[in-house]
Amino acid sequence: MSKRVKVGANDHCPCGSLLKYKKCCKGLVDWPLVLTQPLGIQIRHLSVRGKNLVFLNLLADALQLDSLGGNWADLKRAFSPEAVQKVFAAVEFVWPDRDDLNRALLKERGQTSGLYVGLYEPELILTGLTRHSLYADKILLVDPLMNPSNVRPKYNPLLHPEMHSTTALRAVFMWFALMPWIDAGIVSFIKTPGDLDTKLEFQAMDITKKRYATHPELEPRIEETASLRDLTERRLKRELFLGLPDHYLRTHYREFKPQATEQEVELFIKNIQNERDADPFFLDTLDRKSDGELNVVTTGASYEMAKITAALTGSFVMTDIPSRWREIALDRSEARIDPEQWSPFAKAFHGVTLKYLNSVPLPAALEIRQKGRLENLRAFLRRVWKASAANDQFDEVNVVDLAAELAHEVGEAESEWKSIDRDLIQWFGAELLAGALAAAPAIASGGGEWVGYGLAAGGITSLLVSGLKRSQYDKRYPAGFFVRLRSGEFAE
Repeated sequence: MSKRVKVGANDHCPCGSLLKYKKCCKGLVDWPLVLTQPLGIQIRHLSVRGKNLVFLNLLADALQLDSLGGNWADLKRAFSPEAVQKVFAAVEFVWPDRDDLNRALLKERGQTSGLYVGLYEPELILTGLTRHSLYADKILLVDPLMNPSNVRPKYNPLLHPEMHSTTALRAVFMWFALMPWIDAGIVSFIKTPGDLDTKLEFQAMDITKKRYATHPELEPRIEETASLRDLTERRLKRELFLGLPDHYLRTHYREFKPQATEQEVELFIKNIQNERDADPFFLDTLDRKSDGELNVVTTGASYEMAKITAALTGSFVMTDIPSRWREIALDRSEARIDPEQWSPFAKAFHGVTLKYLNSVPLPAALEIRQKGRLENLRAFLRRVWKASAANDQFDEVNVVDLAAELAHEVGEAESEWKSIDRDLIQWFGAELLAGALAAAPAIASGGGEWVGYGLAAGGITSLLVSGLKRSQYDKRYPAGFFVRLRSGEFAE
């Protein structure tokens, strides 16, 4: 047996939770011993974040990232059938069975986390999660990579990897795009119990069918799903078109334009190939895939399965699908999840059309955590929500009212910030302001960096008052965070 590894009480817990060992697994898991065991043993003691980090390492190994040039074109070329097999084998390895899944999900309790079950298109995911990260401790996403153990042999990705290559590429793109968020502990990919228990999955499907049969108002409406449907259809049509073999394209181009010269036909094929090369998710034409290609559109999980998962993690459920919001609203009294009623707020906040909320940079999400301001901002958003929400918290009018209330609060915070700036300029003038502000921390702590500024005693007093105002600004005006966000201060 390998020598035991020393793990200090104040070290980060080896489970990957970002907590200290003494506040996490100490007394529950003998990590000094477990770390001497094979990874297959360790995986059963890791937190969700720990599992995510292991999976990212397995992805890097499957795609041989160390030998690639570091650009997406190289990564696409690395997506061989053998690599796709390794990707899906890694899914089984990281999530071996339901007992281990339940253990890992239960470890997520005790924080404000949102479980997203909406349309898993990368641009929608990235926009939504960055916005919700401003008040949630963590965003949980259902891993779009299917678990091979629950798939029939005819479609199993371990047996027919070429059928899943594009789906796997899109999922891996999402994993890599979110890697900094995963590392920071803000985002985690999980499996649902139904992913590892087919019987449970079918039970959830039956409950969903009965609910929709009893409540026809839950059915999706054409006008409210148009944008989401168009996004998916455009993507699928483009993938199908780019995947058509060259000989098929040549034949139909000539039928469409009989007078076309051979040069025109080949120029058309060349342009299509350029589109293929530029497309981040195109891998190969259909004639080169012996088993064909499966186009998978997923929402992560049904609401019923999301409810089962949320009961384990202590999460609230959020989505971008209108019919699913109606399902959440209908079932909320019986669901016994989301006791703090975050789902109605998430629905309204998701729909608020303030541009600076569409792509919150990682540094902004990190700052509110590292400076201990997440709870303060969360309480602020709760207050704004309480002031704007209608009696029916899932009513669409809440989106407009929340946006107006938030804009008002941001406006007041911005006005106060400008007032502080005016005070400083009035006392020192614009030329000395930059240097004075740079030295403000020193004067507050009694440092001597003020020599040479030639400031009168009254001016120093005023600066101290203004500096105090700035130090208290975030506490008095939580909306000031959004002022800074809107100004582009956190741009990556």
